Amino acid sequence: MDRSDNDAPRARGAPPPCPQPRRVLRTGTYLHTSCPLCRAEIVEGDWIHFRAIAPDGALGDLRLSARFNVFDQESTIALGAGDQVRDLACPRCGVSLLDAKLRCAQCGAAAVRIRVAAVRTELDLLLCSRYGCHWHDVPEEDRQRLVLEQGP
Repeated sequence: MDRSDNDAPRARGAPPPCPQPRRVLRTGTYLHTSCPLCRAEIVEGDWIHFRAIAPDGALGDLRLSARFNVFDQESTIALGAGDQVRDLACPRCGVSLLDAKLRCAQCGAAAVRIRVAAVRTELDLLLCSRYGCHWHDVPEEDRQRLVLEQGP
C-alpha cells in the first residue's frame, strides 16, 4: 500500500503535518505559457501568441501580455469593445483553446484555457474570450494551491 508522508502514522504527541502554503500569483509575474494540449511554448518575448478568428470570420494573430494582470494586447484582426472572438487556437498545433464547458464569471463569454508555469508551480489559467473583459481564474482543483492577486 502506497502512502504519502501526510498519510503516515504520527508519533504520539507529534504535531499534524503542515499543509502546503498557497502560493500567490502577483501582478507583473511573468507567465511561462504553453498549449495545454501539445505542450508547445506559446510565448514570444513578452507576448502570449494565439491564432484568432474574429467575429466576422477574419483570421489573424492575437497577442496578450505574458505578465499577470497586465492587459496590454496586440492584434492583426479588428476587435471592438465587447466583441468575442470566434476562436483562439495554439499557434503551433492549431487546436482550439476555447473550453466548451467553462464560461467567464463576469460576462458569460467562452473561457480560454492555457497552461502557465509561475511561482514554482504549473497549472491551467482561464481567460475570457471577450475583448475588453479582464476576467481570469484558475480551475477549482487548483484553488487550494494558488491565489490570484487582484488586478488594477
